[in-house]
Amino acid sequence: MQARYTATPDDDVFRFLSRRYASTHPTMTKDVSCQGPFGGRTTSFKRGITNGAAWYPLKGGMQDYNYIWHGCMEITVELSCCKYPPRQELPRFWEENREVRDEMRSLLTYMGEAHRGVRGFVFDENRNPIHKARLKIRNREIGFETTKFGEFWRILLPGVYVLEVYKDGYEPVEREFQVLEDRPTLINITMFPTTVRDGKDWWRFRNLDPHNGGGRLVSSSSSSSMLRIRQADEGNGTVGGGGVVHYELPSFRPPKPPSSPVQGFISNISERFQNFVSFLG
Repeated sequence: MQARYTATPDDDVFRFLSRRYASTHPTMTKDVSCQGPFGGRTTSFKRGITNGAAWYPLKGGMQDYNYIWHGCMEITVELSCCKYPPRQELPRFWEENREVRDEMRSLLTYMGEAHRGVRGFVFDENRNPIHKARLKIRNREIGFETTKFGEFWRILLPGVYVLEVYKDGYEPVEREFQVLEDRPTLINITMFPTTVRDGKDWWRFRNLDPHNGGGRLVSSSSSSSMLRIRQADEGNGTVGGGGVVHYELPSFRPPKPPSSPVQGFISNISERFQNFVSFLG
């Protein structure tokens, strides 16, 4: 496999996180290369970081799997030129990475970036948390899901974004928000079902579709923003302007594995997906 740069949809975030770690480490940004296995020097990395696939491609690895399938963002930190350093060296590596003097606190700084970006909860109309609602940031085609508590979070750099939220049986939600530098953005999302029970208020007039049967309109408010419905038959149903709310979710689905191996950062799951590495030379 040929080494080449392969950027993820979150390339800006991976670069930022890697640089934050390297720039607060005492030696990573000095661009010093390691001794090669047959003499000479290995490649040094500008500002202490590199795109993993641009360094060397590798088949199979946890980082790409976690990113593609679960939306988890990870980087690799190379602490030493020696893969198996003697144990007496370990205290030095610990001190170099947790050092708190002179603003050199790479490990703590990196951990603190978990608070950057957007976070919140997804609820139904009764304020119950929605488990495994699917979310994505528009134009970043990697999804993530809510926890059993309806909680979600995503690391993002300052800017304006659109959050898209999907769940089978609920009307999708889009919410524009802004991420600031100094604090996380908090968003709570309420989702409304596309099926309702007899006599329940329906709050989404704009999605009514009169072309399908199954329920019937009983009354509507003068503002046309609230409808009250009654089922034409027993059990659950959908409602619309004389018919039902007919809704199909957008085409967003969890990604499928590729049919053939392609290169990534520490895996071959997709040639588009990889992470960054902070490198100690």
